[in-house]
Amino acid sequence: MSNLTLNVDYWTLVWPRFIQGFGQGFIFVPLSTLALATIRKDRLGNATAAFNVIRNVGGACGVALAATLLSRRSQYHQTTLVGHVNVWSVDHHVLRDHLAGSAHAPDSVRAARGGSSAPGAGREARRAQTDKSFSMTIVSTHLPSS
Repeated sequence: MSNLTLNVDYWTLVWPRFIQGFGQGFIFVPLSTLALATIRKDRLGNATAAFNVIRNVGGACGVALAATLLSRRSQYHQTTLVGHVNVWSVDHHVLRDHLAGSAHAPDSVRAARGGSSAPGAGREARRAQTDKSFSMTIVSTHLPSS
């Protein structure tokens, strides 16, 4: 599992997710039993309702917090990566030409295009940048020390 990339296929994650889902079922029953073990029978209905409400609200807040954290870190990493892009750089044009499939285009062809590469190269560069920022986001949110 430590060698996962953005190109991982579905079947690589099936068994770990299955085991995780199966094991999670063994967490909530003992947790509920321990939380409600000291409650008197006449108050058990209200205690169960309160326990479930708090568990659901806690889960919803956790999901909202995780989504916010992922979104903000993704924006941060995209901004950081874009800040290093210089459209006047030769490396930038070589990368765009490579992504457009025209890495061997003569200089006269590139000049005729106004110094830019083939259509779609910008889209591919943005996709590569977005993929990289997403992987950086996952690493930085799951490994906070990095």
